Amino acid sequence: MKTLDLDLIFEVARWGGHPEMLAILRLSRTTYFAFRCMLYRKIVVSGRAAKRVVRTLAHRPQLQPMVECLYFGVGSAVYQEQWEVVFPGLVNLTVLEISPLIPSPRCPLPTLTCRLNHFTCNGSISTTWAAFLGTQHTLASIFVDGEFVGPFPSPQQIPWLRSIKGRPADIAHFSSHSLNDLWFSTHGTNTAPPLLPADLTKFGRSPFTLLVIRLSAPQLIQLLEAVPRVLRVLRHIVLDEDESWSRFVLEREAPSSAVLKRLAILLGLGGRLQYLQSLLLVCAQTRRPGDSRPILRRSQAPLFAKYIGRYCTAPQLHTLNFFALNGYACWTHWRESAEVLVYQDIDLDDHWPPADLQQLQYSNVF
Repeated sequence: MKTLDLDLIFEVARWGGHPEMLAILRLSRTTYFAFRCMLYRKIVVSGRAAKRVVRTLAHRPQLQPMVECLYFGVGSAVYQEQWEVVFPGLVNLTVLEISPLIPSPRCPLPTLTCRLNHFTCNGSISTTWAAFLGTQHTLASIFVDGEFVGPFPSPQQIPWLRSIKGRPADIAHFSSHSLNDLWFSTHGTNTAPPLLPADLTKFGRSPFTLLVIRLSAPQLIQLLEAVPRVLRVLRHIVLDEDESWSRFVLEREAPSSAVLKRLAILLGLGGRLQYLQSLLLVCAQTRRPGDSRPILRRSQAPLFAKYIGRYCTAPQLHTLNFFALNGYACWTHWRESAEVLVYQDIDLDDHWPPADLQQLQYSNVF
């Protein structure tokens, strides 16, 4: 009977939220020891709470192997001494997200035996963190918002790496990896750095089989013109807004629209992207001078859909997603039937600034 009761409680805990989990843990000592692993499996903290969590894990070593996902939000900081005690004990850690204030491990790297799959840093990472990544043979994705300082892991060190986010110059150092997903970071601005000739040369020699790529329109044009082979099996493109987008809306057929016209033509030119299925446009917080409202809103989505559909001839391209700060729109087969699916209709004029869409996790859209 007790086993049956625990099974029922487990289902409640698995499908319930955090309040339900805390209530279950307070039922008795039996339920606490049976289900505390579910409480510590995924930890999301920020600010001062980060120090309290690390202190708890340092004082209770038996909790450390239970942690599988650990997220330190922006502004999180911990004490170096306690972190040095906790980090080697996270043997089952698969997801780690840190802020620039989280110190790098000073303990010998061979003693760190976690099974890390995903690593994210909300800033630049140091040489020690870079060396640590080289010891994680199961690593599948690396997201770095700032500069990648230190040794770049080789394919022999992390053979399963498939996704990466970072500066174009840093991503070029991973050109020998078999990557499927690239995200060129814009560092929170609307001005994307151009790809340098040396970087394009590295991309041209890479074994990439890219399925998803996120970058700005000028960067995509550079890749399409210089190394189209890298994009030959591309399925999905995510375009971050750059300054030419807002100028296109303000000036319509001004010279800035030539960038978008050139891109639309390249998307279908000569069957270069014959497998391309969807295009996602992500609008950042670009505003008119002296006006708090953004320039690009969901109402501009038909303008971009019509413009891109006029020039693009990619045979399998059938879906256009448009993310704006006040909503989201999706066109399916828009060149044939112009079917419009609106998933959100939100007016956020009175709630600026909203969440930053530069950090949009797009994988669930495809």
